[in-house]
Amino acid sequence: MTNAVPLRAAAWTVSAAVWSALLIGAFSMGMKLPAIDAPPVANDPYLVVTEPAPPPTVEDPPVVRERASVRDDGPLVLLPLPPVFDPGPAIATTTIGATTGSLVAPAPRITNPRWLSRPGAREFDRFYPPRARERGKEGRVTLDCLVGATGSIACGVVSESPEGWGFGDAALKIAPSFRLAPRLEDGRATEGGAVRVDIAFRLGG
Repeated sequence: MTNAVPLRAAAWTVSAAVWSALLIGAFSMGMKLPAIDAPPVANDPYLVVTEPAPPPTVEDPPVVRERASVRDDGPLVLLPLPPVFDPGPAIATTTIGATTGSLVAPAPRITNPRWLSRPGAREFDRFYPPRARERGKEGRVTLDCLVGATGSIACGVVSESPEGWGFGDAALKIAPSFRLAPRLEDGRATEGGAVRVDIAFRLGG
């Protein structure tokens, strides 16, 4: 038994040496060892490979332009333009104002009136302007008058001196006290005719 172990070890050593010599000889003779194919990888039905999805593409919303709506209420009707008024050249008119406010037509001028009555001192004293009397003011007024059929006169103030003391208003109040002979046409009294009357306001006279 003791000799069996060394014998077995020697056999293994000889065997290893033989294989080494064979391998070296094969390489020296250009022999190639057969390629060992790797075992195929079995497809795993439970293995799922997920590729990352590409990022979503964001598109700008299209610009919608609304068309202006046009109302169609029917056919277009052209309205006629108003006529252009042309007043033409201006015509100058002249009016004569009287105390009655009526329009006075031109009348023949009476240059030598025949007075039937005139105001006296009482009328002048009654209508003398109070403020002018207190300040010792005297005045003079010229009236332009139309003669009526009865000889009465309707007058307007032509001039007043001094102004602003009330002599014009006082003269118009005295005017009804004047009366002259009316004009005669075919023997009858007729209204018409113009006469100018001067009235002087004096203190103490």
